[in-house]
Amino acid sequence: MYYAHRTNSDDVQSWQPLEEHLREVAWLAGEFAEQFGAKQWGELVGWLHDAGKYSAEFQSRLRGTPIPVDHSTAGAKLIMERVSDERLGLITAYVIAGHHTGLPDCGNLNGEESCLRQRLNKKVCSHEAFHEEITRLNVPDRAPSIQPGVDPSFQFSFFIRR
Repeated sequence: MYYAHRTNSDDVQSWQPLEEHLREVAWLAGEFAEQFGAKQWGELVGWLHDAGKYSAEFQSRLRGTPIPVDHSTAGAKLIMERVSDERLGLITAYVIAGHHTGLPDCGNLNGEESCLRQRLNKKVCSHEAFHEEITRLNVPDRAPSIQPGVDPSFQFSFFIRR
């Protein structure tokens, strides 16, 4: 059993199962995103945002190991593997990678580890159990509709931030 969160108790029976957490977040994100025609994208982000919690290292952290674990980069990397259009993948990867820390830069001259390109190239902990528990992801094949008369880049920047 994989867990998303622990409680103050060491009794794992009171901890939230990871699959339940992902399912609930996917539903809620889909509901929010439906308001602007992106329900499938919201659900996808919800399923992937904590994919790295399927690592043994993250599960050890829940049990008290003090070593920090990057759990959001795994989902950002997964979306890049699953989409055929790199731009759509990057849009989604921004949201996943920044769900705790805020939206990263795409890349910069300093090569900071926090930029998205660096994170996508980073080695992450094995999270193969994600594929065992989450067997079906609905990856949309196109971006949400762009409204005529408004700069598409401007619209996508707000889509990412929503």
